[in-house]
Amino acid sequence: MKVLGISGSQRVGGNTTILLEEALKAIHGRVETELVALAGFGPPGHRADGKLEETVAKMRAADALLLATPSYFGMPPGRMVAPLDATWDEQRKGAFAGKAGAALAVESEWGGELAAQCLGHYFTSHRMVYLGYAVGRGLKEREILYDIKAIREARLLANRLADAII
Repeated sequence: MKVLGISGSQRVGGNTTILLEEALKAIHGRVETELVALAGFGPPGHRADGKLEETVAKMRAADALLLATPSYFGMPPGRMVAPLDATWDEQRKGAFAGKAGAALAVESEWGGELAAQCLGHYFTSHRMVYLGYAVGRGLKEREILYDIKAIREARLLANRLADAII
């Protein structure tokens, strides 16, 4: 069984990716995990060839998705939305129906819950089993590591995700 984590952070090693890493570490021995960091895909509009298609193929193959996004005005950034939009055909065919999904969001001051709920809507529109979300706060580099509550909730959420697919 495999959980695919996707970080929509614009920054390599940013707070969103760190929170996702913490969540995936919590289930690493229980299920196979993989992290895709979209920050490494190149600047928006100039994405590395084949990366989007490769990510969608990994999404198809995974048993569960753990999507992590920063909050930009209460929404996931375009970098996070691009692979989600690329699954339009999968949604119409019901290809993800029954897979498990959960969301993580990192806010600087506000909007994390809205961004996480956007990802929740993605899961439900695909008829996936949506297990909820966790929100953390971090603006400065690595600041998310001080949000102990968010790290604890992200780990618990990841464990619920693993429980759902085992």
